[in-house]
Amino acid sequence: MAMAYDNKTSGSATSVTNNTLAHTGTGTTLAAVAWLYSGVGLAGEASCTYDSKAMTQICYKQQTNQDIYLWALGNVPSGAKNVVATWTSTRNIVMGVMTFSGANPTANPIRSSGSSSGTGTSVHLADTVNSALGEYCVDAMAGGQGLEAMAPDAGQTEVYDLGVTGIEGAASYKAASAGTTTMGYTTGGSSQNAVHITATITAPPAGGQVIFAMFKRWQDLYDRIRRGLPLPEWYLRRDRPAWAAAYKLGLRR
Repeated sequence: MAMAYDNKTSGSATSVTNNTLAHTGTGTTLAAVAWLYSGVGLAGEASCTYDSKAMTQICYKQQTNQDIYLWALGNVPSGAKNVVATWTSTRNIVMGVMTFSGANPTANPIRSSGSSSGTGTSVHLADTVNSALGEYCVDAMAGGQGLEAMAPDAGQTEVYDLGVTGIEGAASYKAASAGTTTMGYTTGGSSQNAVHITATITAPPAGGQVIFAMFKRWQDLYDRIRRGLPLPEWYLRRDRPAWAAAYKLGLRR
Protein backbone atom coordinates (compact mmCIF):
# COMPACT_ATOMS: atom_id res chain seq x y z
CA MET A 1 0.00 0.00 0.00
CA ALA A 2 1.41 3.36 -1.03
CA MET A 3 1.91 5.99 1.63
CA ALA A 4 -0.74 8.75 1.64
CA TYR A 5 -1.98 11.74 3.62
CA ASP A 6 -4.76 10.61 5.98
CA ASN A 7 -6.27 13.35 8.15
CA LYS A 8 -5.63 16.46 10.25
CA THR A 9 -7.03 18.10 13.39
CA SER A 10 -6.13 21.56 14.69
CA GLY A 11 -7.20 24.06 17.32
CA SER A 12 -6.17 27.01 19.48
CA ALA A 13 -6.55 27.99 23.11
CA THR A 14 -5.75 30.89 25.44
CA SER A 15 -4.29 30.93 28.96
CA VAL A 16 -3.90 27.14 29.26
CA THR A 17 -1.30 24.63 30.47
CA ASN A 18 -2.53 21.73 28.33
CA ASN A 19 -4.56 21.11 25.20
CA THR A 20 -6.38 18.07 23.80
CA LEU A 21 -7.23 17.39 20.16
CA ALA A 22 -9.66 14.57 19.34
CA HIS A 23 -8.10 13.21 16.15
CA THR A 24 -9.45 10.44 13.92
CA GLY A 25 -7.03 8.34 11.90
CA THR A 26 -8.72 6.31 9.16
CA GLY A 27 -5.95 4.34 7.47
CA THR A 28 -3.58 1.48 8.33
CA THR A 29 0.07 1.57 9.52
CA LEU A 30 -0.51 5.18 10.53
CA ALA A 31 2.23 7.64 11.44
CA ALA A 32 1.33 10.78 13.40
CA VAL A 33 3.03 14.16 13.71
CA ALA A 34 1.93 16.81 16.22
CA TRP A 35 2.85 20.49 16.40
CA LEU A 36 2.60 22.97 19.28
CA TYR A 37 3.03 26.73 18.66
CA SER A 38 3.44 29.38 21.35
CA GLY A 39 3.92 33.15 21.45
CA VAL A 40 5.82 33.00 24.75
CA GLY A 41 8.70 30.53 24.76
CA LEU A 42 8.06 26.97 25.97
CA ALA A 43 11.65 25.70 25.84
CA GLY A 44 11.99 22.43 27.72
CA GLU A 45 8.45 22.57 29.11
CA ALA A 46 6.23 20.59 26.75
CA SER A 47 5.43 16.94 26.02
CA CYS A 48 2.78 15.18 23.95
CA THR A 49 0.92 11.84 23.87
CA TYR A 50 -1.18 10.08 21.23
CA ASP A 51 -3.80 7.77 22.72
CA SER A 52 -1.86 8.01 26.02
CA LYS A 53 1.40 6.85 24.40
CA ALA A 54 4.35 9.24 24.55
CA MET A 55 5.33 10.80 21.24
CA THR A 56 9.01 11.37 20.38
CA GLN A 57 10.19 14.98 20.30
CA ILE A 58 11.75 15.48 16.86
CA CYS A 59 12.57 19.18 16.88
CA TYR A 60 12.15 22.38 18.86
CA LYS A 61 12.83 25.83 17.44
CA GLN A 62 12.56 29.27 19.04
CA GLN A 63 13.05 32.88 17.86
CA THR A 64 12.69 35.32 20.76
CA ASN A 65 9.23 34.28 22.05
CA GLN A 66 7.80 32.44 19.03
CA ASP A 67 8.43 28.72 19.08
CA ILE A 68 7.33 25.33 17.68
CA TYR A 69 7.53 21.79 18.98
CA LEU A 70 7.35 18.81 16.62
CA TRP A 71 6.58 15.31 17.90
CA ALA A 72 6.05 12.04 16.00
CA LEU A 73 4.88 8.49 16.63
CA GLY A 74 4.65 5.51 14.31
CA ASN A 75 2.12 2.68 14.11
CA VAL A 76 -0.60 4.63 15.92
CA PRO A 77 -4.09 3.07 16.14
CA SER A 78 -6.88 4.09 13.80
CA GLY A 79 -10.13 5.60 15.08
CA ALA A 80 -10.87 8.58 17.32
CA LYS A 81 -7.95 9.14 19.75
CA ASN A 82 -6.91 12.01 22.01
CA VAL A 83 -3.68 13.86 21.30
CA VAL A 84 -2.67 15.70 24.48
CA ALA A 85 0.06 18.31 24.89
CA THR A 86 1.04 19.55 28.35
CA TRP A 87 3.46 22.21 29.59
CA THR A 88 4.29 24.13 32.75
CA SER A 89 3.33 27.80 32.36
CA THR A 90 0.05 29.34 31.16
CA ARG A 91 0.24 30.14 27.44
CA ASN A 92 -1.78 31.04 24.35
CA ILE A 93 -1.19 28.24 21.85
CA VAL A 94 -2.03 26.74 18.46
CA MET A 95 -1.84 22.97 18.07
CA GLY A 96 -2.18 20.58 15.15
CA VAL A 97 -1.83 16.89 14.30
CA MET A 98 -1.61 15.00 11.01
CA THR A 99 -1.66 11.28 10.21
CA PHE A 100 -0.32 9.43 7.17
CA SER A 101 -1.30 5.90 6.15
CA GLY A 102 1.05 3.28 4.75
CA ALA A 103 3.98 4.76 6.70
CA ASN A 104 6.92 2.99 8.26
CA PRO A 105 5.52 1.26 11.39
CA THR A 106 8.61 2.01 13.52
CA ALA A 107 8.15 3.95 16.76
CA ASN A 108 9.87 7.01 15.28
CA PRO A 109 8.87 7.35 11.61
CA ILE A 110 10.92 10.50 10.91
CA ARG A 111 13.84 10.22 8.49
CA SER A 112 15.14 13.78 8.66
CA SER A 113 14.24 17.20 10.04
CA GLY A 114 15.45 20.78 9.73
CA SER A 115 14.59 24.18 11.18
CA SER A 116 15.21 27.90 10.69
CA SER A 117 14.22 31.26 12.15
CA GLY A 118 14.08 34.91 11.17
CA THR A 119 12.78 38.39 11.94
CA GLY A 120 11.25 41.02 9.68
CA THR A 121 8.26 41.68 7.44
CA SER A 122 6.97 38.98 5.08
CA VAL A 123 9.62 36.60 6.43
CA HIS A 124 10.26 33.63 4.15
CA LEU A 125 11.80 30.56 5.80
CA ALA A 126 12.58 27.22 4.10
CA ASP A 127 14.35 24.03 5.13
CA THR A 128 15.71 21.11 3.11
CA VAL A 129 15.51 17.55 4.43
CA ASN A 130 16.66 14.14 3.20
CA SER A 131 13.87 12.20 1.52
CA ALA A 132 12.96 9.48 -0.97
CA LEU A 133 10.23 8.91 -3.52
CA GLY A 134 7.13 7.42 -1.91
CA GLU A 135 7.60 9.39 1.32
CA TYR A 136 5.91 12.57 2.54
CA CYS A 137 7.31 15.77 3.99
CA VAL A 138 5.56 18.10 6.43
CA ASP A 139 6.35 21.61 7.58
CA ALA A 140 5.08 24.19 10.05
CA MET A 141 5.55 27.94 10.56
CA ALA A 142 4.98 30.06 13.66
CA GLY A 143 4.72 33.83 13.42
CA GLY A 144 4.36 36.54 16.02
CA GLN A 145 1.21 38.18 14.69
CA GLY A 146 -1.87 36.17 15.63
CA LEU A 147 -4.71 36.27 13.06
CA GLU A 148 -2.37 37.27 10.21
CA ALA A 149 -2.41 34.45 7.63
CA MET A 150 0.79 32.89 6.29
CA ALA A 151 1.44 31.38 2.85
CA PRO A 152 3.02 27.99 2.05
CA ASP A 153 5.43 27.65 -0.87
CA ALA A 154 4.12 26.42 -4.21
CA GLY A 155 3.36 22.70 -4.39
CA GLN A 156 2.52 22.37 -0.69
CA THR A 157 -0.97 21.52 0.58
CA GLU A 158 -1.86 23.61 3.63
CA VAL A 159 -4.02 21.85 6.22
CA TYR A 160 -4.52 24.67 8.74
CA ASP A 161 -3.57 28.27 9.54
CA LEU A 162 -4.80 29.45 12.94
CA GLY A 163 -4.06 32.39 15.22
CA VAL A 164 -4.66 33.68 18.72
CA THR A 165 -3.21 36.72 20.47
CA GLY A 166 0.55 36.63 20.03
CA ILE A 167 0.94 33.54 17.82
CA GLU A 168 -0.02 32.31 14.34
CA GLY A 169 0.54 28.66 13.43
CA ALA A 170 0.26 26.91 10.07
CA ALA A 171 1.22 23.53 8.58
CA SER A 172 1.32 21.81 5.20
CA TYR A 173 2.52 18.63 3.47
CA LYS A 174 3.70 17.42 0.08
CA ALA A 175 4.97 14.25 -1.59
CA ALA A 176 8.72 13.91 -1.14
CA SER A 177 11.31 14.07 -3.91
CA ALA A 178 14.24 11.73 -4.47
CA GLY A 179 17.30 12.78 -2.47
CA THR A 180 16.08 15.94 -0.76
CA THR A 181 12.90 18.00 -0.40
CA THR A 182 12.58 21.70 0.42
CA MET A 183 9.50 23.20 2.08
CA GLY A 184 8.85 26.78 3.15
CA TYR A 185 6.41 29.41 4.38
CA THR A 186 6.06 33.20 4.30
CA THR A 187 4.61 35.23 7.16
CA GLY A 188 2.16 38.13 6.81
CA GLY A 189 3.36 41.68 6.16
CA SER A 190 3.78 42.88 9.75
CA SER A 191 7.17 42.94 11.43
CA GLN A 192 7.52 39.77 13.50
CA ASN A 193 9.63 36.86 14.65
CA ALA A 194 9.14 33.54 12.85
CA VAL A 195 10.28 29.93 13.13
CA HIS A 196 9.95 27.03 10.69
CA ILE A 197 10.38 23.23 10.88
CA THR A 198 10.38 20.63 8.09
CA ALA A 199 10.48 16.81 8.48
CA THR A 200 10.30 13.67 6.33
CA ILE A 201 7.96 10.79 7.24
CA THR A 202 9.40 7.50 6.04
CA ALA A 203 7.63 4.85 4.01
CA PRO A 204 8.19 1.13 4.76
CA PRO A 205 11.45 -0.31 3.36
CA ALA A 206 11.20 -1.41 -0.27
CA GLY A 207 9.30 -4.68 -0.38
CA GLY A 208 8.76 -4.56 3.37
CA GLN A 209 5.04 -5.30 3.28
CA VAL A 210 5.48 -8.12 0.79
CA ILE A 211 8.26 -9.66 2.89
CA PHE A 212 6.08 -9.42 6.01
CA ALA A 213 3.21 -11.22 4.24
CA MET A 214 5.57 -13.98 3.04
CA PHE A 215 7.00 -14.36 6.54
CA LYS A 216 3.51 -14.78 8.02
CA ARG A 217 2.67 -17.45 5.44
CA TRP A 218 5.82 -19.46 6.17
CA GLN A 219 5.33 -18.99 9.91
CA ASP A 220 1.86 -20.49 9.57
CA LEU A 221 3.30 -23.42 7.60
CA TYR A 222 5.92 -24.12 10.29
CA ASP A 223 3.27 -23.95 13.00
CA ARG A 224 1.11 -26.48 11.18
CA ILE A 225 4.04 -28.89 10.79
CA ARG A 226 4.98 -28.53 14.46
CA ARG A 227 1.42 -29.19 15.64
CA GLY A 228 0.75 -32.05 13.24
CA LEU A 229 -1.99 -30.20 11.38
CA PRO A 230 -2.80 -30.67 7.68
CA LEU A 231 -0.50 -28.76 5.38
CA PRO A 232 -2.03 -25.76 3.62
CA GLU A 233 -3.21 -26.39 0.09
CA TRP A 234 -1.05 -23.60 -1.34
CA TYR A 235 2.08 -25.52 -0.34
CA LEU A 236 0.87 -28.99 -1.26
CA ARG A 237 0.29 -27.74 -4.78
CA ARG A 238 3.97 -26.80 -4.98
CA ASP A 239 5.65 -30.01 -3.83
CA ARG A 240 3.16 -32.63 -2.68
CA PRO A 241 5.45 -35.72 -3.01
CA ALA A 242 8.33 -34.20 -1.02
CA TRP A 243 6.09 -33.06 1.81
CA ALA A 244 4.27 -36.40 1.91
CA ALA A 245 7.65 -38.06 2.36
CA ALA A 246 8.54 -35.60 5.11
CA TYR A 247 5.35 -36.48 6.94
CA LYS A 248 6.22 -40.17 6.78
CA LEU A 249 9.57 -39.38 8.36
CA GLY A 250 7.76 -37.74 11.26
CA LEU A 251 8.91 -34.16 10.56
CA ARG A 252 5.42 -32.89 11.29
CA ARG A 253 6.25 -33.27 15.00
